[in-house]
Amino acid sequence: MNDFTKTETIKKFDRDNMLGLLLGLPAQCRNALELSRAVKLPKNFARINKIVISGMGGSAVTGDILRSFLSKRIRVPILVNRGYTIPHFVDSSTLFFVNSYSGNTEETLSAFEKARAQGAKIIGVSSNGKVAKLCHRYSLPLYSPPGGQPPRSAIGYLFFPLLQALISLGMVRNINGEIEETIAYIERKVKSYAPERRNNLAHTLTRKGFGYIPIIYGSGEAAGVCAFRWKTQFNENSKVTAFSNTFPELDHNEIMGWEGPRDITKKFVLFVLKDKGDSKRMEKRIKITLDVIGKKFSAVYEICSEGRSLLTRMFSLILLGDFLSFYMAIARGVDPTAIKGINILKERLAKS
Repeated sequence: MNDFTKTETIKKFDRDNMLGLLLGLPAQCRNALELSRAVKLPKNFARINKIVISGMGGSAVTGDILRSFLSKRIRVPILVNRGYTIPHFVDSSTLFFVNSYSGNTEETLSAFEKARAQGAKIIGVSSNGKVAKLCHRYSLPLYSPPGGQPPRSAIGYLFFPLLQALISLGMVRNINGEIEETIAYIERKVKSYAPERRNNLAHTLTRKGFGYIPIIYGSGEAAGVCAFRWKTQFNENSKVTAFSNTFPELDHNEIMGWEGPRDITKKFVLFVLKDKGDSKRMEKRIKITLDVIGKKFSAVYEICSEGRSLLTRMFSLILLGDFLSFYMAIARGVDPTAIKGINILKERLAKS
C-alpha cells in the first residue's frame, strides 16, 4: 500500500488533480447556486404533476439525492430515469430535467428527444455539448455550469440547479437555511479530510479497507443513496469492485447470501452508513442484522451522518465516500480520474 498522505505520492498518481476538485467542492456549490439563481424559468413550468430527472452515472446520482431529500417535502412524485427510453406517462404535465454534465451522453440525448416528442416541460442541465445546443435550438431553459471536470466530481454543479429550479418554481420553500448549513459543513469538512490532517476518518477507513472488496449498506432511502454513491466512487476513482444495498430490503434477500464459505466472505469489508434521523426500529434492525452476518466479513465499520438537516447529513456521508475512494486510489497506485474502460466503450459505440 502506497503512503496516500504524502504529497509526492499524490502528485505521482493524481495526474488530473482530483484532490483539487474535492477540496474545491464548497466553492463549486456556491458558484452553482449563484449561476442557477440567474436562470429564469417559464411560469407555466410550475403547472406540473410529476418530475422526471433523466441522466446516467454521476449526473443521475444527483437526481437520486434530490428525490430522497424531497420525498417528504414535495407533493409531486420524482422519478430518476436512466437509459434510452422514458416512461409512457411523461406528458405536458411533466417537468423533465435532462441532466448530462458533458452534454453528449447518448442515453440522455435519446431520452431528451422522446420527452420533447411527448410534450414534456424540459429543463437542461449541461456544461456544453449536444444538450446545450438542443436547448438553444428549441428555446428551452438551460442551467450551464462550467465544464472540464469528471461528472462525478461536479456534484454541486449537477445537484443545486435541480433544487434551485424547484425553488424558483415555488415547489420547495423555506430551504435556504438548510442549503447554507450544508455548504458550511462541506467547507469545514473538506479541510479535515485533507492529506495533511493525519489519521482523519477518510485516512483510517482507507487503511482498514485496503485490499478488500467494499460492501456498502445504507439505512433507508437517504443513506441508501449515499451507499450507492460510495459504490460508484469506489468503481470509478479507486478502480475496485464494490456493491451496495439498502435496509430494510437487504434483510429480505441479501442477508442469506452471506452464509457462504468463510474463505470467500472474508474478502469483503462492510461499511454501514447510518442516518442520525433513523428510527429506533431501524437501529434495532441494523444491530440484529450485524449480529447475524457481521462476523462473516473481514471487518465491519459503522458510520453515522452528521448535521441537522437531511441535506447536510446526506452530503456528510457522500463527502466522506468521495475522499475515501480518492485515497484508496492513491493507496493502490492508480489515477483516480482516468476511466479508460468507459472511454473505450464510448469510442466503440460511437463507431458502431
